[in-house]
Amino acid sequence: MARQQHKIDVQAVLDRMAIAIGAKTMVQLAEAMGLEANALSQSKYRNSIALHLLLNCVERSGTSLDYLVYGKGCVGRDESTSSDFVEIKPLIAGGLQIVQFDKKWLNVLHKGKSIERLRTLQLDDKQYIIDTEDSLVVSGIYALGDPVVPAIRECKRLLDGKIKIEDEEIPMSTDDLRNIGVVGRVIWMGVVA
Repeated sequence: MARQQHKIDVQAVLDRMAIAIGAKTMVQLAEAMGLEANALSQSKYRNSIALHLLLNCVERSGTSLDYLVYGKGCVGRDESTSSDFVEIKPLIAGGLQIVQFDKKWLNVLHKGKSIERLRTLQLDDKQYIIDTEDSLVVSGIYALGDPVVPAIRECKRLLDGKIKIEDEEIPMSTDDLRNIGVVGRVIWMGVVA
């Protein structure tokens, strides 16, 4: 019988390991797990992760393998409410910004729309949830420009159809905005403790 291959997103696994341990960087994660600094980058390079690394993280954090590998459940030892939470992936690939939110709260906040295109972004001490499907700028707060480090700006649609962007002198047309790039609409922001 042929062995079934499972596709695992190694970067997402490493991000969840960092969250479980409380590390902000891969170097901090390696140190916290008693590993050489390059042990985790080797996993990333090979696009595979050794079982002993996962078990090491489980032992140190109490987080389940289901959470580390598949993102199911929640961080820590108590998983009694794991089905009540949803994981939002980072806007920046490889960023340590996977965040869990209460499903009911997020459903109300996002008005029952699909959460598949929601992404988190941390800039300095602020955390954002961005709806990357909502790129038609009306009035509200939007992530604009470079998708890696977007500018978060308040936008207001004027009567003539142009958009006034916070800190900009001249209102912009929709073509101007398309050239700048609209990452998405910010649906929530908070301060990182």
